[in-house]
Amino acid sequence: MTWPGTFLGRWHEHLAGVGPVKRAAARILYGEVPEGSSEEAVKCFLEAIKLNPTALATILSLGSAYAHTGRNAEARARLEKGLAMPNVDKGDAEVKRRGREALAGLK
Repeated sequence: MTWPGTFLGRWHEHLAGVGPVKRAAARILYGEVPEGSSEEAVKCFLEAIKLNPTALATILSLGSAYAHTGRNAEARARLEKGLAMPNVDKGDAEVKRRGREALAGLK
């Protein structure tokens, strides 16, 4: 089962993308907003992949997290690997669409 690591990775990656204006608004409405980082997301995705090396969504998410940390060569490798894998789960086509977008955004 890889969902805890994948969930935590997505949590960190999402929070890392929250800008200062949204963070300030959330602080006013909800109190403190937890920190997140793409580096923590990478660690969580790597742990999840150790448990299930064929988890397409996790592999593509790792590629996106690598891209957010500026590790473009690693990002490209993971994204290309995930995109070459067959669709197995119901949401794989959508996950691959986002993976193709992430790959196109790499320089």
